[in-house]
Amino acid sequence: MFSNGWLVFGLLGQVIFTARFLLQWLYSEYKRHSAIPMAFWYASVLGGLILFCYACHKEDPVFITGQTGGLLIYLRNLQLRLREKKEQARLRVLMQVSRKFRASRSIVEVVHVGRQRVDRHRPVRTSLVRCALPGAVAV
Repeated sequence: MFSNGWLVFGLLGQVIFTARFLLQWLYSEYKRHSAIPMAFWYASVLGGLILFCYACHKEDPVFITGQTGGLLIYLRNLQLRLREKKEQARLRVLMQVSRKFRASRSIVEVVHVGRQRVDRHRPVRTSLVRCALPGAVAV
């Protein structure tokens, strides 16, 4: 039964795809509230892509359509999460710069842009810091 390479490939995709729920459950238990880790989205994309390839090999239009829709959603969610992490990292750096320059009595202006998770559940408006310093590069 497992001598067929495509069958093993398809089963691997299904195992990865199903394991994402185990990842989410364990992560939620660790965080003590319902949460979705980045690994969930990576496993969704990898498992979905493998299953999509398997569906194309089987030439099953129903299976292909289902995996295509799912992959688009998983990729978009991954893109949103990566953008959020990038914005949060940028905010942390700007806040550190702000604290450093406030200590040296430099001019710091706080402006409202971007988004950040404050209560881990709902995105809200946040403050990024723009420093007005001689020779500073615009952010």
